[in-house]
Amino acid sequence: MNIRILLILSTVIFVITGCSSSRATAPLSPEIPEASYTGKGTNAGPMLVGSLGAMGIGVGVAIDIGIAKDFHQQIEIHKAKYIKNISFLLNGYFPNAESFSLSQLDFTAAQRDENLVNTSLVIKVEDNSDIDFVSIELETIKFDDLKTSDAFWQSLEKKLKTGL
Repeated sequence: MNIRILLILSTVIFVITGCSSSRATAPLSPEIPEASYTGKGTNAGPMLVGSLGAMGIGVGVAIDIGIAKDFHQQIEIHKAKYIKNISFLLNGYFPNAESFSLSQLDFTAAQRDENLVNTSLVIKVEDNSDIDFVSIELETIKFDDLKTSDAFWQSLEKKLKTGL
């Protein structure tokens, strides 16, 4: 009888300690930095100078700030759907990381086609006392898709699945 109790207790202790030693996936912070966009407005600024004077440049920059806010809004709306899987994929590249955060997010109009957007981001990787910053360039994304859908997250997920 004592042997059975000892065996059961040993099994329970083994299961409890075995499960606690497995490492959890490092989280991706839900905080998204302000996005920047350079493109349609900035490119139109010099043309607006002709009709608005020096204010034309300011209007062009304001247009780009508004576009960046539209992109940012879609990223915020759709992040809950992707953040856990993005964390999992990042852990594949950085298995010792304790946390990840998006520290920079830049969008620029493609040179030959303003309806396409180049996306670059910087991910902060924290591991014990070390901090690394990883720059990632995504494939070009359609301008309208960034303003109306989860295209940013889809593109980031695809990039992490295919390799940095």
